[in-house]
Amino acid sequence: IRKMQNVHILETSFIKRDDVDFDFTSYYSNSLKVDLVLKISKKAAAKMYEDFEDYEIKEQEDGFLVKSKRIRGPSLLPLILSYGRYAKVMEPQEVIDDLTEHIEHMKKIYER
Repeated sequence: IRKMQNVHILETSFIKRDDVDFDFTSYYSNSLKVDLVLKISKKAAAKMYEDFEDYEIKEQEDGFLVKSKRIRGPSLLPLILSYGRYAKVMEPQEVIDDLTEHIEHMKKIYER
């Protein structure tokens, strides 16, 4: 509230309609989810088991394959980036594209 400036109280109000059958929680948690597939290095195994303990994890010769249904929201890229070079998104392409765009933007910040 400290940062609010020029606050005006309006006469307009909002009344929730009972005739609309819409559940935002259900919409948000179901429609924005993607089937995420990650390849994670054995060097990041401890972190992986914390972050994905309730998901499908298959050990492979060179690491782990993790399948997870995740919301494609603001917390997804930081989660993936927290693995640094020890994780690679295998699917879906839209998350690969989001990550690539984010990394390219970060790279531009540090170019000389």
